[in-house]
Amino acid sequence: MIPHNVIPQVQNAYHNLILNLEVPEISKGLGPPYSIRNPEYEIPKEKIIRLFERHIGTKAEEVFNILTRAGFLVKIKNGYRSLHMDVLVRSAMIRTYWPYEPYILSPRFNVYLTPLPSKEDRTIKPSTTGNLSERLLKALNAFFGDLNLVKIFIEIMKDYLYTHGTWGLDAFQVRSLINLLLSEKRVHVITAPTGTGKTIIFSLYLLAKLIRSRLKNKPERVVLVYPRKVLSVDQAGRLIRLLEISRKHGYVFTLGLRDGTTPKDKEFVIGRIYRGIKCPFCKGDLVNHRVKDTNTVKCSNCERIYDFVCATREEMGRRRPDILVTNMWALEARLVDSAIKDINVHFFSETGLLIIDEAHEYHGLSAGLISVLLKIISKISSPTIILSSATIPSPVDFASKLVGTNIQDIHHHDFFEYSKDSEIRGKRLVILGLYDINPKYSWSTYTQLWAVMMAFIYYSYMLDNRDFKPQSIVFVNNIKELRRIARGYEENISLGEPRDHLFGHEGYRPPPTDGFMYYHYLTSQTLNLIRHKFDLEGNLPELRELVDEMHSQVPSDKRSRVISALKSGKDLAVVLSTSSLELGVDYDNVSFILNSGVESPIVMAQRIGRGGRNDNCLKTVLGIIVTRNIPQEAFVLYDLSVWDKLNPAPKKFEGTLPVATGNPQIIKRGYLTAAMVKMAKMGEKTYASGLGISTNNLLKQYLNAIASKIPKVVEWI
Repeated sequence: MIPHNVIPQVQNAYHNLILNLEVPEISKGLGPPYSIRNPEYEIPKEKIIRLFERHIGTKAEEVFNILTRAGFLVKIKNGYRSLHMDVLVRSAMIRTYWPYEPYILSPRFNVYLTPLPSKEDRTIKPSTTGNLSERLLKALNAFFGDLNLVKIFIEIMKDYLYTHGTWGLDAFQVRSLINLLLSEKRVHVITAPTGTGKTIIFSLYLLAKLIRSRLKNKPERVVLVYPRKVLSVDQAGRLIRLLEISRKHGYVFTLGLRDGTTPKDKEFVIGRIYRGIKCPFCKGDLVNHRVKDTNTVKCSNCERIYDFVCATREEMGRRRPDILVTNMWALEARLVDSAIKDINVHFFSETGLLIIDEAHEYHGLSAGLISVLLKIISKISSPTIILSSATIPSPVDFASKLVGTNIQDIHHHDFFEYSKDSEIRGKRLVILGLYDINPKYSWSTYTQLWAVMMAFIYYSYMLDNRDFKPQSIVFVNNIKELRRIARGYEENISLGEPRDHLFGHEGYRPPPTDGFMYYHYLTSQTLNLIRHKFDLEGNLPELRELVDEMHSQVPSDKRSRVISALKSGKDLAVVLSTSSLELGVDYDNVSFILNSGVESPIVMAQRIGRGGRNDNCLKTVLGIIVTRNIPQEAFVLYDLSVWDKLNPAPKKFEGTLPVATGNPQIIKRGYLTAAMVKMAKMGEKTYASGLGISTNNLLKQYLNAIASKIPKVVEWI
């Protein structure tokens, strides 16, 4: 791994190499946006060293060697390239056969150096010195009203942030937390770009709410709603870390992850991996465990028992967790149920905080549905509501429609407003390619061949034991097309890809400056080893295991393995994914994104935002958007404003997200849901769980009961 003490200099040097040497060399100084006019470029070592000396001084040679050893600098004939720009160029030159023309007609790209708070920015903590530090301390004192609790919370916060590799918060996080603690408004919207630490803000706030409720001896539960299972699982893992630290300081809070995958007691298998979540302290697998009569989890490696986790539906009914992580559909099902052996309507009567993360995912009908649920919950309790997202256009207006409250009652925590007086030292480099596919060729085949190239780079770095092993995500919206790509990839490997890219064509091996060739990623010794494998087996079967799928039809245990491999950076090179992976989760080694098709700027911001978020990949991402032989997509690429629309720099998104609260079907569903909630609160059977309706008489009774409740709940919707 790259030593932590030199990471800032290494990132700075790498970004400057790309921006100041490679971009002008590739484009021959024309742009932006840029075209690939010199695909056979190479940068002499002496020129790179001189550049590094100007930016990082005496460490230039050391940083050059670090980048070379890690694989970020790639040797090309007599010079070097950055890995990211090398992949950019080779992605434009992909073809099935060396003499053929490339699949891409007009490769264009742009580069964006955007602010992204780093460890150097996150140094603010509660104290009596410094403006923001002092304000945070005063806010905590005002919120808790107990000096001892303030001290305990600060210690928990310090320990939690330390596990994130930081010593404090940045200005945006501090101002957001202060205003959450002090605001009397019930609805809050947190908007900030991907990777800016929104989750830490509301995680610390929810813990503060729980600790204060314990002081007042008044139960107050927290509900977090996520649009994807993968996000729910990721957040549950983060909360386990926070709650274990809280327990160490004497405050024990329980946690439940409730969705369609949550098992019943009778389905609980001791020793089975728990949702793919890793131990936050040793990275071992969390597995199902039983302590006396409690179904919970423990680490299979360090044996630490996390008995505050309620691991089954009945366990949640028995212990009623302090924190519930769920999704919209499970939330609706639990709201209309009175069963004591699960989360039920009475749980929500004690809800003090409701967090909707990735709130931009709810628009149109889905926004109308969740708006109904928020209004119902607000009738049976009065929780503080937090909406969080990187890409909400007109966030206050959206929140007003979604929650059904006046704009004046909403507190907006805006990254731009809170950060305007603070310099952000951390930077993220986004290289964005727009590639128009030749109509004669298939975008699906291009995607297969791109996956071959990226899997081989990972494989070669693994064989040569490089410090960095680059991972990639390919986004394909359609499951059928995704599976076709997966099958095509496997067929390409079985037919011997990428042999020609390593050893040449009919006795001729082009130089590594030729975009068709990949052998420069390997040492000569490893290249000979691979030649031997091809001679014996005809292909590289290991490459088959380095590419996997992620979508709604992938079994939960396999999904857990894929997520685990992405988070660890091990044993997985490329993931073919639908929208399942486009939100919220951090993957340290993901640095390359291919999107098949042109999507909206909001979607593209989220997808490209999955890469380049961490020091492991030097906060650098290459995102390529390739068209799908659809005329409308080709037209988009030639829209002069497309580069501004796709600019990943922090910005406010224009327009509005529709919220279908006036849709007649949404209103009808709202009445039915509210009536069932009323029945559940009164202890009447709603058939949300257990045995279903078995006779016509029971059905008639049930419908009459609902009809009798509707007039009483019309005002709820």
